[in-house]
Amino acid sequence: MGATYAYFRSPVTVDGVDHNRDGLLDEKYTYAPSGTILKVEIDRNFDRKVDYIAHYDRRGIIESAESDDNFDGVFETHSAFRDGSIVHSAVDTDGDGYADLGIQYTDGVTTSMEFLNPSTGLPLRIEHYKLNKLVDAEVDGDKDGKLDTRYRYDGLGQVVSSEKISK
Repeated sequence: MGATYAYFRSPVTVDGVDHNRDGLLDEKYTYAPSGTILKVEIDRNFDRKVDYIAHYDRRGIIESAESDDNFDGVFETHSAFRDGSIVHSAVDTDGDGYADLGIQYTDGVTTSMEFLNPSTGLPLRIEHYKLNKLVDAEVDGDKDGKLDTRYRYDGLGQVVSSEKISK
């Protein structure tokens, strides 16, 4: 059992790409002895610090990733994948250590975003998207923990209607 695990999961080979030709790998790939990819580390802004890490399962299919999207050294975005396609991201936008933005994906495409109240973890706003355009949103206008108003948007993101949601 242990030998099988080591064969499929122990890092052994590292390869990569130096995009800006500074002598350092900007993309680094780590492989198991079986040749299966285990991890990818990327320096997206060429500051010599890794700001994106992707983890792969024993079949070489991506299962999770974390990223430092504002390049401050903190990995504030954590993403989960299913069958190689992103399904959810949790983001700590204010640096307090707790995710306050949740993004849902279907087939790798954004379908909704939840903006969470940092003190309760409940949604303050849930936005729904179609082809990356905002279609509608439910909002907790009085911040009582219940979404109370639905807004509908046109193709340019302008509110075209609103309605109260029954509690």
